Amino acid sequence: MMDEKLLEAAKKKLQQFWEGHASEIPDVYQKYSNWEISLLIPGYAQIDVDKAVRLLEYLFSTQLDNGMLPDRINSTNLDIVSPPIQGIMLWKLYDAIADKKKGRAILIQLYPKIIEWHRYLYDNNDPEEEGLISIKHPFETLDWPSWKKNNDGDVSSVCLQEPLYNTLLIWSNECLIQLGSIINADISEPLNWHELGIYTFNEKLWNNAIGIYQSFDLINNELTAAITAIGLMPMCGEVPVQEQAEMLLLTLAGDAFGGEIGPDYLCPIFNLQDTKEKAIMLELNWLLYQGLLRYDMKGMAKKIRTHSQEMITKQGFKRRYSTNRNDSLKPDEASAYAVSAALIVDWLTI
Repeated sequence: MMDEKLLEAAKKKLQQFWEGHASEIPDVYQKYSNWEISLLIPGYAQIDVDKAVRLLEYLFSTQLDNGMLPDRINSTNLDIVSPPIQGIMLWKLYDAIADKKKGRAILIQLYPKIIEWHRYLYDNNDPEEEGLISIKHPFETLDWPSWKKNNDGDVSSVCLQEPLYNTLLIWSNECLIQLGSIINADISEPLNWHELGIYTFNEKLWNNAIGIYQSFDLINNELTAAITAIGLMPMCGEVPVQEQAEMLLLTLAGDAFGGEIGPDYLCPIFNLQDTKEKAIMLELNWLLYQGLLRYDMKGMAKKIRTHSQEMITKQGFKRRYSTNRNDSLKPDEASAYAVSAALIVDWLTI
């Protein structure tokens, strides 16, 4: 019953959002980032696939000649790039389209654009030429503690190879390999990116001593000190080998991320021990859930999903959530976050 009520509430929120904003897509692109618009696609793909197609098409209508996808339309800072999740969204879109002839036509239209986007990232943001993208601005990451704990908070001189950003790129490359095979495209480039990225990822970003991935600081040539939920995300791109994934599961079940007991939800974006950064982002729960399933960790995946549904039922559709399960914050309908609604629609429909 909770699933049905929550699903209907999320669908209603997406319909209201479209009527109020997304029908005039340039307007929503001013308010939402590339990352956020991309995360709307799975939800709309489940209830009105044409709207999902329109969102992805519009994103790439803003692509620059050099392949870059701006973080926002008319952005004045072209150094900021959003996480490269669009290959994953194209796969989810194709999977949701019943008419595969129509789906192939969309692949033929958008596949080359995502290849160009990835090529731009590797050509311009992989200074080590090792298959990992570096980021230089805090707006490009969700891993704020890694920025704050380097250089005494001075973000002007930070260059990180960050786990979430590179996980999404690796997963997107995996999707491009599969989608390219459907339209008989040359998949050698995404295949090379994918293989090199996974190898270097495990060589540089894995901290075996504590069982988690961490950002690598290219300036200081070391792993950052921060331990965050970002370090659990590589499971969704199937980056870890089974032994590493099992260590990640133990880390997730430990005190830093809520543990098996206690008042906190699984899984906060940041370490619970850092009280200033205690918050949950539903998009990370959504990604982590899919990662756990890739390693057949169904028990923890179910817990993440159950906690997420309970959290939204109590607190509404938000950008950030209280970590405490005892909090019953009144939902603020005026500031409802469409991305959370979209991810719940996808979660409860698939």
